Formats: sequence, structure tokens, C-alpha cells
Amino acid sequence: MSQPIADTPLAVPLAGGGSWEPRNYDGTFEGRVTLREALAQSRNVPTVRLAEAVGYDSIAALAASDGITAQVPLLPSMPLGTVAVSPLELTAAYTAFASLGWQVAPRVVLRVERADGTPIWSAPAPSRRQVLDPAVAYLLDDALREALASGTGAPGLPPGFAGRAAGKTGTSTDGKDVWFIGFTPAVVAGVWLGYDEPRPIANEATGGRLAAPVFRRLMTRIYAGRAAPQWWPVPPGVAALPVDPASGLVLSQGCAPADGAPAPRELFLAGHEPMSTCPGVTMAASNLLEGTTAGPPAASSGEESQIEIGPTRAAGGAEDAGSAEMGGSEAGSGGGRAGAAEEGQAGERAAASPPSPDAAGRRAAPPVPPAPSSEAKGPDEPAAEPPGHEARPPAAGRGDARGGGAAANLGGWWQVTNSGDPTGGEARGARTYRVALRQEGARVTGEGEEWEEDGRQPAGGRTRIQLSGSIAGREVRLRYTERGPDGTASGTITWRLAGGGDELSGTFSSAGADARGASSAVRLQ
Repeated sequence: MSQPIADTPLAVPLAGGGSWEPRNYDGTFEGRVTLREALAQSRNVPTVRLAEAVGYDSIAALAASDGITAQVPLLPSMPLGTVAVSPLELTAAYTAFASLGWQVAPRVVLRVERADGTPIWSAPAPSRRQVLDPAVAYLLDDALREALASGTGAPGLPPGFAGRAAGKTGTSTDGKDVWFIGFTPAVVAGVWLGYDEPRPIANEATGGRLAAPVFRRLMTRIYAGRAAPQWWPVPPGVAALPVDPASGLVLSQGCAPADGAPAPRELFLAGHEPMSTCPGVTMAASNLLEGTTAGPPAASSGEESQIEIGPTRAAGGAEDAGSAEMGGSEAGSGGGRAGAAEEGQAGERAAASPPSPDAAGRRAAPPVPPAPSSEAKGPDEPAAEPPGHEARPPAAGRGDARGGGAAANLGGWWQVTNSGDPTGGEARGARTYRVALRQEGARVTGEGEEWEEDGRQPAGGRTRIQLSGSIAGREVRLRYTERGPDGTASGTITWRLAGGGDELSGTFSSAGADARGASSAVRLQ
């Protein structure tokens, strides 16, 4: 959730020419926000960038597994809502977030009774199926708690529910439809407001302003006769670590933010934490997610925030609210059509996508950003590079591995693997490192940390590694220093360029431990 994402003007090429420029609801740009902030404040542009990094097909697959039956278009505009779902279907999808990964099928009729109260029929227990890892769901829920407490959903926070409920707002273009989905660990409720014939509801109509207060009244009444909800305990697989606000990276032990302020703590999937950094001691490469303008073109320039909820509109429009009780004793949602579009919907779906080896956690390198568009519009023109990210590795010169000086550019993120020779003096297997290399002419420097040891997390904690040396033609010679709890080791690495400049292979030698063996590196895409 500490991943920084660029909130700057973005232009996505259209199939028929021109470009689509997504905008935030308030028309401004923050320059840089974290994933948590983007979700809580419903920032559209960071959501589009995040979806590109996660992959449209992954988002569509997750939506389908969570009960969204409509075809999800694999387009850049999709993360902002370009698929028709009913209020009931969307509310049911949120049960997976509220129950730590288990989706609960709603039941419209619970029982049938005679006039004297004698039961004639009772509905079977609700069907449940797991669609998310509990740790992934918990991270999302924690961010959505902030969205309700201090984000766009704040008007929907019931008294005494701080930290005990979560939710997400939605607003269509021109304020024609608004919605809010909120939940506690026991109850999920969905609210939609709009007209049968789409037209603006009111000036400055938003999900937070109109739909969220309905959720507030609904939950206040539901919990009037029961104990206040208690939030989920932290499930296995969630780690809370101090982070550096400037980079979003985990702070090394004993280190603090550069400004001396107390370090905020953030939640991560255990084993998928970002690299560590120590401001003032090590120079962290930029962790900013900016995305590119490449990829599938947007369908049209008018889809930046258009979501339709449901196949038919309720006569007369007005208000549609419903709730689903996680325990299975109640379920329901008004029928009718909601046409809503949102300020930043689907960001939660993207964020909740189970991590892949190259996505959240075991991150690939941040994509190389495009040059800012001269036609990008917005009242706030942010700086080209947000403060705290001056150390971004140079863009990689992919495919340029020609001889003659330093034609190849090694700048960027690499995964380095050193496999000890069994005949060496030190009994060691394969050690994998994630390093950020920088190149200036023929000089090469870099830093990173140990990532895995024989395919597992290092038992004694991750060590830091620094490299310096040069490139001549196709040969790279580096000296390295590795510091960890057990002391400091140093040695040399010699690589030859391969794979069009995206692969390096050679040998390493550690002087102190008398260890040597094969060394290889692959550029992280």
C-alpha cells in the first residue's frame, strides 16, 4: 500500500487516432500518491496506471472469480468502470472483501411463515466460496477503512464505527448516478441513487455526498440493537513494517526518514515486501509507478468514468439500498438499475488481485515513463519528477549490446543469482539479489539486497549489497560489498552481455569466504 504512483497527466492512444486523457474527479493532479491514498481518495489517473501495471486480463479474471458475470472489456478505461452490473451483484462481490476472501451468495427470501408465525419454509445456508487469500483481502480492507474514515466515503461513517467499517464511493460523469458499498465483518450494504432516465441528480452530486450518508443511517439502525462490530484480527501472511515516505520502501533496521519524522508503518504480504532503504546512508532508486501510454487503446474518449450497474432501471429512479448479512441470516438488495460510474472504482479490484511472481511483492522494475504530453491538461502542472525520487535508475537501453565502449545501458533493476561452486571453500547454494544499477558512460554502480537463499527468504534477514565497476564492450567488471548481521564480505563479479543486453552471465568470487561460482543477471521488466 506504500507503493508510490504518479498522479500526473496521462494520454492513452486511441485506435482511431488521437488520445484518451483520464482525469480525476476534481480536475487536479497531486503529482505523487501512494496506492493507499489513491484508493481512499478515489484518484482516477493513478488507478489507470495501476491497472496497466497489474494487467487488464488479471483484473478481468479476478472480477469473474468474484461473481461479476458481465464481460469485462480489456481496455485502459475499464478500471474506472465500463461494465454493467446490478446493485445486488456488486454488493455480493464486496462480501469477499468483508469476509477475508470468502464470497457469500445473497438470499432474497429467508423464510416463509404462516400468519401465526409458524415457519413453512426456510432458505438453506448461504453458499460460500473462497476467491481471495485472507491476507490480500485484509490489506484491501485496511485501505478501505481509511476511505470510509477520512477519504471520499467519510460522510458514511456511522458514529463509533471508526476502524470498524470500510467502504468505497462511486460517481458517474456529470453526477447522473452515485453509489456507495460499505461493510463491517458481519454486514455488507450497497446504496445507489439515480433517475430512470439518466440526468444529473444535483449540483456536485457524488457517492460520498449522497449515497454514503444512506449507508450511515442504515448501519446505525442495523446496529442499534446489537454490539458494535469488531474488526478482523490480522491474519497470517500480513507484515506491518516501517516505511520511508519518500520512496515507499521498507526502512532498514535502525534507519529513519530523512526529515527525522516518526516512520509510518504499512502493511505488506509477508515475503513480498519491497526492498529496504536507509535514507542518508544508501541512495534508493525510484519506486514510482508511472506506467506507459502503450498497450490496448481506449475504446473512446468518453469512457473515463462510466459504469452501468444493472440491465434495467427501476421505475422513477430514486434510491436503491440493500445489505447482505455475512452470517447468512439476512440478504437483500433493491432490484432495479443503477447506473453509476465512479471516481476510482476497480482500483480495489486491481489492488486485490492475487500477487503474481512479477506483480505485487516480487516486483518487477518500475516501467520507464513516457515523456510528458505537451497536450496534457490540468490546472496543476506537477514537477517532472516528484521530490524524493532523484535517484531513479537511468532508462535501460534495451537491445543495444554492441561493442565499442559503453554502448549497452545497464541502468535499471536486475535480478542477480550467484551459485556457489561446490568445490569452493564455503558451503553455499544459490543466492538471489535484487539490485538497481546506474550507468554513467563506462562507469557502473548499484545497490540492492539479498532476495532469496536457495529459493527461500534469508533466515537471518536480508543483507545489503553495493556494487561499483565499469563496462568495456561486452564485458562488465564489478566489485561488490555485502553487509549483514554476520559481518561484511567483498569480492568481484565478471559478466558478459547476452540476450540483447537484457541478460548477463559470468562468474563471481568472494575474497573473504573463498567462495566462487557462476553468476548471472536478468533485467527485470
